[in-house]
Amino acid sequence: MGNSGLLRMQCQRTTPQQGNCQIEHIYLHPALFFLNRKETLPLSEIRGVNVIEIPGDESDSYRLELEKTTGTQTLFSAMLESTAENRADDLLYFLHTPQEEGVRIRYFDAFSFWFFYLPLYFMLFQFSIALFLKLSGQPFHCHWVILDNQTRQLVTIHNTWLGWSFTKKIALGQVKNIEIQETEGENHDFFRYVAQLKTGKALPLTPNIKIEDTFEFEEMQDDLLEKMRETLHQYQGKSLANG
Repeated sequence: MGNSGLLRMQCQRTTPQQGNCQIEHIYLHPALFFLNRKETLPLSEIRGVNVIEIPGDESDSYRLELEKTTGTQTLFSAMLESTAENRADDLLYFLHTPQEEGVRIRYFDAFSFWFFYLPLYFMLFQFSIALFLKLSGQPFHCHWVILDNQTRQLVTIHNTWLGWSFTKKIALGQVKNIEIQETEGENHDFFRYVAQLKTGKALPLTPNIKIEDTFEFEEMQDDLLEKMRETLHQYQGKSLANG
Protein backbone atom coordinates (compact mmCIF):
# COMPACT_ATOMS: atom_id res chain seq x y z
CA MET A 1 0.00 0.00 0.00
CA GLY A 2 2.99 2.32 0.39
CA ASN A 3 2.52 5.82 1.66
CA SER A 4 -0.81 7.02 2.90
CA GLY A 5 -0.45 9.84 0.39
CA LEU A 6 -0.87 12.72 2.79
CA LEU A 7 0.66 13.02 6.25
CA ARG A 8 -0.21 15.81 8.65
CA MET A 9 1.48 16.04 12.02
CA GLN A 10 0.92 18.85 14.50
CA CYS A 11 2.61 19.08 17.90
CA GLN A 12 1.67 21.53 20.62
CA ARG A 13 3.28 22.14 24.02
CA THR A 14 1.29 22.88 27.16
CA THR A 15 4.45 23.11 29.27
CA PRO A 16 8.15 22.92 28.29
CA GLN A 17 8.10 19.17 28.98
CA GLN A 18 4.52 18.23 28.16
CA GLY A 19 2.27 18.35 25.15
CA ASN A 20 0.63 16.27 22.45
CA CYS A 21 1.20 15.42 18.81
CA GLN A 22 -1.66 14.62 16.44
CA ILE A 23 -0.69 12.44 13.49
CA GLU A 24 -3.11 12.06 10.59
CA HIS A 25 -2.63 9.61 7.72
CA ILE A 26 -4.90 10.24 4.73
CA TYR A 27 -4.88 7.61 1.98
CA LEU A 28 -5.38 9.18 -1.43
CA HIS A 29 -5.98 5.85 -3.14
CA PRO A 30 -9.76 5.68 -3.78
CA ALA A 31 -9.94 2.08 -2.52
CA LEU A 32 -8.05 2.74 0.74
CA PHE A 33 -10.05 5.54 2.31
CA PHE A 34 -11.13 3.18 5.08
CA LEU A 35 -7.50 3.02 6.25
CA ASN A 36 -7.40 6.74 7.07
CA ARG A 37 -6.48 7.19 10.70
CA LYS A 38 -5.71 9.85 13.25
CA GLU A 39 -3.83 9.32 16.48
CA THR A 40 -2.63 11.41 19.39
CA LEU A 41 0.78 10.86 20.99
CA PRO A 42 1.93 12.44 24.24
CA LEU A 43 5.08 14.42 23.70
CA SER A 44 6.77 12.40 26.43
CA GLU A 45 6.53 9.23 24.29
CA ILE A 46 8.56 10.70 21.42
CA ARG A 47 12.31 10.16 21.74
CA GLY A 48 13.47 11.42 18.38
CA VAL A 49 13.26 11.01 14.61
CA ASN A 50 15.49 9.27 12.04
CA VAL A 51 15.92 9.31 8.27
CA ILE A 52 16.70 5.82 7.00
CA GLU A 53 17.51 4.72 3.46
CA ILE A 54 15.20 1.93 2.40
CA PRO A 55 17.38 -1.12 1.58
CA GLY A 56 16.89 -2.80 -1.77
CA ASP A 57 14.90 0.10 -3.21
CA GLU A 58 16.20 0.94 -6.68
CA SER A 59 14.74 4.44 -6.47
CA ASP A 60 16.84 5.21 -3.35
CA SER A 61 13.83 6.13 -1.25
CA TYR A 62 14.16 7.34 2.31
CA ARG A 63 11.91 6.65 5.26
CA LEU A 64 11.18 9.09 8.07
CA GLU A 65 10.77 7.16 11.32
CA LEU A 66 9.55 8.39 14.65
CA GLU A 67 11.33 6.97 17.70
CA LYS A 68 8.92 6.25 20.54
CA THR A 69 9.26 4.68 23.95
CA THR A 70 7.38 1.66 22.61
CA GLY A 71 9.35 1.30 19.36
CA THR A 72 9.49 3.02 15.97
CA GLN A 73 6.74 4.32 13.72
CA THR A 74 7.07 5.16 10.03
CA LEU A 75 5.66 8.55 9.12
CA PHE A 76 6.29 8.50 5.34
CA SER A 77 8.70 7.47 2.58
CA ALA A 78 10.12 10.00 0.13
CA MET A 79 12.17 9.65 -3.05
CA LEU A 80 14.48 12.52 -2.08
CA GLU A 81 16.65 12.37 1.02
CA SER A 82 16.40 16.14 1.41
CA THR A 83 12.63 15.93 1.68
CA ALA A 84 12.77 13.51 4.61
CA GLU A 85 15.67 15.37 6.24
CA ASN A 86 13.91 18.74 6.11
CA ARG A 87 10.86 17.33 7.89
CA ALA A 88 13.13 15.57 10.41
CA ASP A 89 15.02 18.79 11.12
CA ASP A 90 11.79 20.68 11.81
CA LEU A 91 10.62 18.01 14.25
CA LEU A 92 14.01 17.63 15.97
CA TYR A 93 14.29 21.38 16.47
CA PHE A 94 10.90 21.40 18.17
CA LEU A 95 11.75 18.42 20.37
CA HIS A 96 15.07 19.91 21.48
CA THR A 97 13.81 23.46 21.96
CA PRO A 98 11.47 23.67 24.99
CA GLN A 99 10.55 27.28 24.24
CA GLU A 100 9.04 26.28 20.90
CA GLU A 101 5.26 26.08 21.38
CA GLY A 102 4.40 24.03 18.32
CA VAL A 103 5.39 22.57 14.98
CA ARG A 104 3.54 21.40 11.91
CA ILE A 105 4.83 18.76 9.47
CA ARG A 106 3.13 17.94 6.19
CA TYR A 107 4.10 15.55 3.41
CA PHE A 108 2.18 15.03 0.21
CA ASP A 109 3.21 12.09 -1.99
CA ALA A 110 2.84 14.01 -5.26
CA PHE A 111 4.53 11.36 -7.44
CA SER A 112 2.12 8.59 -6.41
CA PHE A 113 -0.87 10.90 -6.67
CA TRP A 114 -0.19 12.12 -10.22
CA PHE A 115 1.01 8.82 -11.68
CA PHE A 116 -1.05 6.23 -9.78
CA TYR A 117 -3.99 7.74 -7.90
CA LEU A 118 -5.21 10.42 -10.32
CA PRO A 119 -5.72 7.96 -13.23
CA LEU A 120 -7.89 5.86 -10.90
CA TYR A 121 -9.96 8.89 -10.00
CA PHE A 122 -10.39 9.64 -13.69
CA MET A 123 -11.53 6.06 -14.33
CA LEU A 124 -14.04 6.30 -11.47
CA PHE A 125 -15.30 9.61 -12.85
CA GLN A 126 -15.65 8.09 -16.29
CA PHE A 127 -17.51 5.08 -14.87
CA SER A 128 -19.85 7.35 -12.91
CA ILE A 129 -20.68 9.40 -16.01
CA ALA A 130 -21.27 6.23 -18.06
CA LEU A 131 -23.50 4.79 -15.33
CA PHE A 132 -25.50 8.01 -15.13
CA LEU A 133 -25.99 8.08 -18.90
CA LYS A 134 -26.98 4.42 -18.89
CA LEU A 135 -29.55 4.82 -16.10
CA SER A 136 -30.96 8.02 -17.60
CA GLY A 137 -31.36 6.41 -21.01
CA GLN A 138 -28.88 8.74 -22.75
CA PRO A 139 -26.71 7.33 -25.55
CA PHE A 140 -23.04 6.71 -24.79
CA HIS A 141 -20.20 4.73 -26.35
CA CYS A 142 -22.11 4.27 -29.59
CA HIS A 143 -21.85 5.20 -33.27
CA TRP A 144 -24.35 6.27 -35.90
CA VAL A 145 -24.00 6.35 -39.68
CA ILE A 146 -26.68 8.49 -41.34
CA LEU A 147 -27.33 8.90 -45.04
CA ASP A 148 -29.42 12.08 -45.07
CA ASN A 149 -31.37 12.61 -48.28
CA GLN A 150 -32.68 15.98 -47.11
CA THR A 151 -29.32 17.65 -46.57
CA ARG A 152 -27.47 15.48 -49.08
CA GLN A 153 -24.91 14.51 -46.48
CA LEU A 154 -23.29 11.42 -45.03
CA VAL A 155 -23.15 11.97 -41.28
CA THR A 156 -21.20 9.99 -38.65
CA ILE A 157 -21.85 10.55 -34.95
CA HIS A 158 -19.75 9.10 -32.13
CA ASN A 159 -20.89 9.37 -28.52
CA THR A 160 -18.03 8.58 -26.14
CA TRP A 161 -18.10 6.93 -22.69
CA LEU A 162 -18.28 10.42 -21.18
CA GLY A 163 -21.26 11.41 -23.29
CA TRP A 164 -19.29 13.72 -25.57
CA SER A 165 -20.53 13.73 -29.14
CA PHE A 166 -18.32 14.04 -32.23
CA THR A 167 -19.95 14.59 -35.62
CA LYS A 168 -18.50 14.46 -39.13
CA LYS A 169 -20.40 15.48 -42.26
CA ILE A 170 -19.55 15.10 -45.91
CA ALA A 171 -21.56 15.69 -49.06
CA LEU A 172 -23.03 12.57 -50.66
CA GLY A 173 -21.62 13.69 -54.00
CA GLN A 174 -18.08 13.33 -52.65
CA VAL A 175 -18.57 9.66 -51.78
CA LYS A 176 -17.44 7.16 -54.39
CA ASN A 177 -18.48 3.96 -52.60
CA ILE A 178 -18.84 2.29 -49.19
CA GLU A 179 -16.52 -0.64 -48.54
CA ILE A 180 -15.33 -3.03 -45.83
CA GLN A 181 -11.78 -2.58 -44.57
CA GLU A 182 -10.23 -5.52 -42.71
CA THR A 183 -7.20 -5.54 -40.41
CA GLU A 184 -5.34 -8.42 -38.79
CA GLY A 185 -4.70 -8.46 -35.04
CA GLU A 186 -2.56 -10.69 -32.86
CA ASN A 187 -5.53 -12.70 -31.59
CA HIS A 188 -8.48 -11.53 -33.67
CA ASP A 189 -9.21 -9.96 -37.04
CA PHE A 190 -11.26 -6.79 -37.27
CA PHE A 191 -13.23 -4.90 -39.89
CA ARG A 192 -14.88 -1.54 -40.24
CA TYR A 193 -17.04 0.22 -42.79
CA VAL A 194 -15.36 3.08 -44.65
CA ALA A 195 -16.54 5.58 -47.23
CA GLN A 196 -14.18 5.78 -50.19
CA LEU A 197 -14.13 9.41 -51.34
CA LYS A 198 -13.58 10.63 -54.86
CA THR A 199 -10.43 12.40 -53.64
CA GLY A 200 -8.89 9.00 -52.86
CA LYS A 201 -9.20 9.31 -49.09
CA ALA A 202 -11.14 6.89 -46.86
CA LEU A 203 -13.54 8.10 -44.18
CA PRO A 204 -14.08 5.60 -41.33
CA LEU A 205 -17.79 5.12 -40.66
CA THR A 206 -17.51 2.70 -37.72
CA PRO A 207 -14.86 1.64 -35.21
CA ASN A 208 -13.03 -1.65 -35.63
CA ILE A 209 -15.40 -4.56 -35.07
CA LYS A 210 -14.22 -8.03 -34.11
CA ILE A 211 -14.86 -10.54 -36.86
CA GLU A 212 -16.85 -13.60 -35.79
CA ASP A 213 -16.22 -16.77 -37.79
CA THR A 214 -19.88 -17.64 -38.26
CA PHE A 215 -22.23 -17.67 -41.23
CA GLU A 216 -24.72 -15.40 -39.45
CA PHE A 217 -22.06 -12.77 -38.83
CA GLU A 218 -20.87 -12.78 -42.45
CA GLU A 219 -24.45 -12.54 -43.65
CA MET A 220 -25.13 -9.55 -41.36
CA GLN A 221 -21.87 -7.92 -42.44
CA ASP A 222 -22.62 -8.24 -46.17
CA ASP A 223 -26.31 -7.36 -45.79
CA LEU A 224 -25.54 -4.12 -43.97
CA LEU A 225 -22.94 -3.17 -46.56
CA GLU A 226 -25.38 -3.84 -49.39
CA LYS A 227 -28.08 -1.72 -47.77
CA MET A 228 -25.74 1.23 -47.23
CA ARG A 229 -24.48 1.02 -50.82
CA GLU A 230 -28.01 0.76 -52.19
CA THR A 231 -29.17 3.77 -50.18
CA LEU A 232 -26.10 5.81 -51.15
CA HIS A 233 -26.50 5.13 -54.85
CA GLN A 234 -30.24 5.75 -54.66
CA TYR A 235 -29.76 9.18 -53.06
CA GLN A 236 -26.93 10.04 -55.43
CA GLY A 237 -29.13 9.05 -58.37
CA LYS A 238 -31.94 11.29 -57.11
CA SER A 239 -29.48 14.15 -56.74
CA LEU A 240 -28.36 13.78 -60.35
CA ALA A 241 -31.98 13.53 -61.52
CA ASN A 242 -32.96 16.66 -59.63
CA GLY A 243 -29.91 18.45 -61.00
